[in-house]
Amino acid sequence: MLWTALASASATAQPAAIEQHTEHGLEKAPDLDETRLDLSLGGSLNTGNTESWQLNAGGTLRLTRGPSALGADAAFAYGQADIKDDNTDAYQDTVRNFNSKLRYDFFFTQMDAVFAALAFRWDQFAGLDSRVQGQLGYLRYLLRADKHRLWGEVGYDQTRDNFDPDPLLDPETGTVLPGEQVVHSARGFLGYDNQLNEALTYVGGLEALLNVEQSEDLRLNFDNALRSRIGGGFQLEVKFTLKFDNVPVAGTRSTDTATLFTLIYRVIDEREEKAKAPPCPACPACPACPVNAPAPEPAPTPQAPVTTPAAPSGDDPGGPPGDAVVAPSSDGTAPAEPPSQAPPDTPETPANSPTETAPAEPATAPTAAPP
Repeated sequence: MLWTALASASATAQPAAIEQHTEHGLEKAPDLDETRLDLSLGGSLNTGNTESWQLNAGGTLRLTRGPSALGADAAFAYGQADIKDDNTDAYQDTVRNFNSKLRYDFFFTQMDAVFAALAFRWDQFAGLDSRVQGQLGYLRYLLRADKHRLWGEVGYDQTRDNFDPDPLLDPETGTVLPGEQVVHSARGFLGYDNQLNEALTYVGGLEALLNVEQSEDLRLNFDNALRSRIGGGFQLEVKFTLKFDNVPVAGTRSTDTATLFTLIYRVIDEREEKAKAPPCPACPACPACPVNAPAPEPAPTPQAPVTTPAAPSGDDPGGPPGDAVVAPSSDGTAPAEPPSQAPPDTPETPANSPTETAPAEPATAPTAAPP
């Protein structure tokens, strides 16, 4: 007792375990395996005083397998217009650009990842015959839930520009400028994705690139898109993009904006198909199947026979004969007990002695014998 009390007191005096730090904001691990392919097409047509047309097309691919994620984006825009001031009725190119990006992410936790990306831009009206960017960085989810996500990125960017036209002339001095340049930049990004309801989704992101060799050279890229699901795998997107370069290519403006209305069709969405797939039917009962076979009935437990001490051996006739040892029946039930023998006669009580009267036993109802 003393040892038990001391052990109980020692267990009670143990300090509480320190709670392990866990990430909040993601209540359960999502289904990370995903394959998604979107194709988009949009355009505009103007007639009358303004005669112009424009076509934009693109695609988005997302592949996620466990901790690895691969993304690819491409967008092409082309347009022409009849400019009244050129004294001709011929259409001239007014929009001509192509943008693409390939990116790989590796998530070492559900909230943290490292990534590598490669981007390409062709935009002759911005003075770029080609712009190739290589990026390395770290991603951190600040908020990650089923309906909305907020994340930030920091890293490094290297941009290699090939200017158009080549050779490039400085419009102010007329001197020939280098046909290409390499810029090393520190990169920061903030993104937000919010599924407002089952039909409406908002996606936005702001990227900043600061030239580490020329601090006044700052580039900003801002995307702002609102998507509405209209059924049958189709979505309608309204997107606004802004590209700002504090030190633009000579002879060009520092800011480009575009507002696009695009129809998107989701070709592949395996994650959504898995979520909507009906559950597998239960396995039908089969007598031969060991899983669905009925469990066998338990065997009856044999009961020990009731025994009494046997009669003493030898020629001692003084006591009553001993009861016989009865074996259990073949069906496992206890055998009926043999009738008890009548007790020996009680000696008479002397007349002059006090008589003790025993209480009368209650009458016992006859018990029906088992069938």
